[in-house]
Amino acid sequence: MQFIFIISLIFAIPCHSLFILLPLYLYPGTSASAWSNVTAAIAADENVQWQIIVNPNSGPGTYPPDANYISAISKLNSYPNVVTVGYVATGYTQVSYESLTAQIDVYAQWASYPDADISVAGIFFDEVSNTATEE
Repeated sequence: MQFIFIISLIFAIPCHSLFILLPLYLYPGTSASAWSNVTAAIAADENVQWQIIVNPNSGPGTYPPDANYISAISKLNSYPNVVTVGYVATGYTQVSYESLTAQIDVYAQWASYPDADISVAGIFFDEVSNTATEE
């Protein structure tokens, strides 16, 4: 309910161009039912641009993702005002470079999935360090 209220507030704000970055970490459910409020908000105004971060399994998980994610991500990608981005956790610099690139490679494979458009247009790196080191 709070989510619907927040989305309603966003659409009540007068502006010429609105951009929303939404971390959508919730499991989509059957036929993307858990994401229906999000897709309704996306469809409500094509002038609002959305970047949606998807996170099937604290990263991409296995290829291909399960059928519910395939259906839901394909639906997101059908909207002209949506850019879908894949989630990768860096573990505050504790995740190895090899593991990070392997996760990115799995997301890259999504672009070649033959039965639906589940491609992602970018990667969101989370759990990054807030301090600089020489390493």
